Amino acid sequence: MGSIINATSLSRVEIGIAYKDSVLKIFTKILNYIAFLKRVEGNTYDSANFLIVL
Repeated sequence: MGSIINATSLSRVEIGIAYKDSVLKIFTKILNYIAFLKRVEGNTYDSANFLIVL
């Protein structure tokens, strides 16, 4: 999660490779958490530059 937040806060592109279903679930949970923080006006990070490769 730390590397995703670092990449998004520095406006860099990060690519996550979901090599199995459990990793895809982890990426999805992290992105959902970042979206939750944005909704409740906590720390806001733009997760648009995080790409998930299946």
